[in-house]
Amino acid sequence: MNKDKKYIDNLVANAQRGDSIAFTTLMNIYKDGLYFFIVKMIGDKVEAEDILMETFYKAFVNISSYSFDYAFSTWIYTIAKNNTIDYIRNAKKNVLHNCKSDIMSDESRSFIDDLAEDNKKEPDNIVINREEKEVIRNYISLLKPHYRILIEKFYFEEKKYDEIAKELNLPIGTIKGKLHRARKIINNFLRQNT
Repeated sequence: MNKDKKYIDNLVANAQRGDSIAFTTLMNIYKDGLYFFIVKMIGDKVEAEDILMETFYKAFVNISSYSFDYAFSTWIYTIAKNNTIDYIRNAKKNVLHNCKSDIMSDESRSFIDDLAEDNKKEPDNIVINREEKEVIRNYISLLKPHYRILIEKFYFEEKKYDEIAKELNLPIGTIKGKLHRARKIINNFLRQNT
């Protein structure tokens, strides 16, 4: 692919004017390099694909703020790096959270679970849950299958993290991280379409 500065700047200028073909061409030019850059940082190919898509989404949404004073590659790699760092931070938080919940006694965990269940049964929360489920149903078809499965199990089947983790044979931290990312994607869809 051609990475000549003049050619790239022309594509960026066209993308800033709303030319989706120009943006797609930019994606094709940078996707392999960005993907391997992200994989090198986290070592997980599946997660790297998600971070890459989020990088392109942010680049697309913010393309008008790009300044031609800097190389486009620097700009887009910075977005990828920041997304990857956010992912690493969230993964660490999930690990810490899981360690804390492992330390928690069964009795206190049961009490917290009971409170959460009681809270779900309050009339206001039932209405909110129905509305949330309708919104999620509208956007769920846009999610990748591994997110779709988690959303269905968590929201529609109302399973807990540990149940989903056991069923899918995945760590609870992974379940929480992917659900968090799925919620972010749905929120982005909502922001775009409201």
